[in-house]
Amino acid sequence: RRRHSFPTRRSSDLPQTLPLLSYEERGGRFPDEKKEICRRAAELVAEDDTIYIDTGTTCLNLVDFIADKHCTILTNSLLIFNKAASYPNLDIISVPGKLNRKTLSFTGPDINDYLQTYNISMAFMACTGVTMKSGLTNASAEEYITKKAIAENANSMILLADHSKFGRISLMTYSSMEKLDAIVTDQALPEEYDNFCQEHGIRVMTID
Repeated sequence: RRRHSFPTRRSSDLPQTLPLLSYEERGGRFPDEKKEICRRAAELVAEDDTIYIDTGTTCLNLVDFIADKHCTILTNSLLIFNKAASYPNLDIISVPGKLNRKTLSFTGPDINDYLQTYNISMAFMACTGVTMKSGLTNASAEEYITKKAIAENANSMILLADHSKFGRISLMTYSSMEKLDAIVTDQALPEEYDNFCQEHGIRVMTID
């Protein structure tokens, strides 16, 4: 019998799929860039805002740069909760759930219903990878539930991501890229991503 040949794609043509790493492993990558990303993202926070801060390592330093503003923070991150507790201007609401020691976050099946009770003006989100086709992805099935719920409930969504996250994908998509209102990153986006953002009205902010 004649065999049919199918075209194959080289591995270099495919987005790199990323596994779930521990918080410590992720936190050691691009620490200076992540700090400056948070400094820039803090410009978006206004007095009396109710914001959500994601568990990703890129988001952690945001707390320090909004400490002089009076606002309410919702989070499922143990580290963000502990950091915010030292700033009296910040009101903190912890999302209920069981502590995942690998991600240092609280996760659970009732999070979506819980989050619907709050009017979240702005959500600052992280991701394991992001592409125009697969959207914002992460490697934890438990984290996916929370991230997806936030993407569906927040009035606006801001992605905090260093340059290494673009063109990569992970296990699960929690939001399409076009749902973003802004991207805060450390370098100019690749041309195709920049064009995509212009077409969909996504504001791009860099640390330069």
